[in-house]
Amino acid sequence: MLAQAGFKVSDIPTKWEDYWSFWCDKVQPAYRKATGSRVYGVGQPMGVESTDSFQSFYTFMDAYNVKLVDDDGKLWSTIPRFATGLIHALKDYNDTTSRLHAALLHHLEGSDTTSPSTTRPS
Repeated sequence: MLAQAGFKVSDIPTKWEDYWSFWCDKVQPAYRKATGSRVYGVGQPMGVESTDSFQSFYTFMDAYNVKLVDDDGKLWSTIPRFATGLIHALKDYNDTTSRLHAALLHHLEGSDTTSPSTTRPS
């Protein structure tokens, strides 16, 4: 996917915010344009009773050094710096999928210029 989109492994950012932008805002549109494929997605599980969902979100929490409880079981989300980190993690988690939903919606509405087919489905 990277090569077809015109990128290399060395182009992948190491900063958290830049990483997701790279995949969602740069690689996927370039890949769609180069291949004509309608690829809109990230491997981010979501479910009501899924441990995968929690583990996936935990990665976002780790990016902001968020812990839900301390070693004694005290809830840390009441501590402002951890609450702020949790808010940022939730925003990033949501923004990642929202970007792709927006791109897909633009395609379905016929305004996606990164795909050769821009006709609206009937």
